Amino acid sequence: MKLRIIFFLVLAMAGMSSAQSAPAPQIGDYKSVAVTGAWTATTTWNVYTSTGWAAATQYPGQNTTTTAQGTYKVFIAPGTNVTVSGTQTYYFGDLYVLANLPVTNLTTDKGIITLFTNMATLALLGTNQDVYVLGGIINFSQNNTALKLRLGSSLILTNYNGATSNTGTNLIQPERSELGNCTGNKQIKFVDGTTELNFAVCGGSNSTYNFWQLNSNGGSINAIPSATPNSVCLGSAATSVTLSGTYTGFIPTADSLADKNYLWTLVSGPTGGFTPPLPTTGSTSATQTLTFATAGIYVFNLKVYYTSTLGYDISGNQTVTVTVYPAGDPACACYKPAAAGIGLSTNHGITALQRAGAQDGNWPMIRSGAHTALEAKTKGFVINRMVSPETTIANPVEGMLVFDTDENVGQGCLKIYKGTAWTCLETQTCTN
Repeated sequence: MKLRIIFFLVLAMAGMSSAQSAPAPQIGDYKSVAVTGAWTATTTWNVYTSTGWAAATQYPGQNTTTTAQGTYKVFIAPGTNVTVSGTQTYYFGDLYVLANLPVTNLTTDKGIITLFTNMATLALLGTNQDVYVLGGIINFSQNNTALKLRLGSSLILTNYNGATSNTGTNLIQPERSELGNCTGNKQIKFVDGTTELNFAVCGGSNSTYNFWQLNSNGGSINAIPSATPNSVCLGSAATSVTLSGTYTGFIPTADSLADKNYLWTLVSGPTGGFTPPLPTTGSTSATQTLTFATAGIYVFNLKVYYTSTLGYDISGNQTVTVTVYPAGDPACACYKPAAAGIGLSTNHGITALQRAGAQDGNWPMIRSGAHTALEAKTKGFVINRMVSPETTIANPVEGMLVFDTDENVGQGCLKIYKGTAWTCLETQTCTN
């Protein structure tokens, strides 16, 4: 038995970003399909449509610029090797380099991006463009090769085999342990406007960071935000949301964990719709509790950052969404379960359908959990109507319902007696 009441549904905690699995494809996303194919060849790719995967007519990132960015994701599928020659600069959503779990065959179980020629550069400079290497490989196969990310983006690395220095199966190749090929001109850089900042080099000879350290520690720093709850209803007793967060990735011993800071900002949503205002400077705590007064969809960004010995701040950014419904929104109504156990039979009923008893499905007993059942298709139930039950009813009991015809400037309202006072049932809320 379930008791139908009007109450606000508190949704579950917002899903935290995960470095363990790729999201499901959405319309417009790309997936590599060629065993070996150039990034710029359309035959290397499929695109996700309303009917599933189909042959691509463009390659991912084609015609994107700083002012015309894509939002789609790109997946490097297991068993495919996408090659990059020359300098290629793109602006789209996140990139995922995937592998099967577990990895048993390096040829068929891993997706690979190969920086294929001398001075090959893959620059992913989108506003919200992180790189997730989930068991796959980014292979710096030639000298002077580089992967460039926008400052504030993250490189997230997950080794499906659990190895931290497994020659030939590393996430970022080659590692420091492969000294024969690991030279300082294979680099990962952050780009800040027109400035290029050295982040990690293969052998670490001119940087605090090297590929082996990134592989072993999950990549660069990445923010993991959450909102609890991630939706609230105005007019309910609970209109507060707690923003919190943590991080994954690498902060080397040369840098101080004490310098790590969190900064929340409002990306979109009603300005001034919550209190208190978000701090404008970073804090060592990621927790902020906000009380909302204006309905809308709020997108918050969590930036986690620290000042590195490289001479600049290294940061990661992720967003989380909070939905604030207006009072009375249908999304705020739900069913609340009654006490545990099976509801008692309903032994009394009034029907306009001329049925009752065993010959009609054992009605009204089959409507369990009520004192009486009412049934009709063209008739309504009219509750007792009166003026001012506060003075009309001398001895009300808790749970009593009436329709007060004089409330709301003569428009009336349905009232319930809560034990100490009569209250109009106008705002959906979570009342016990």
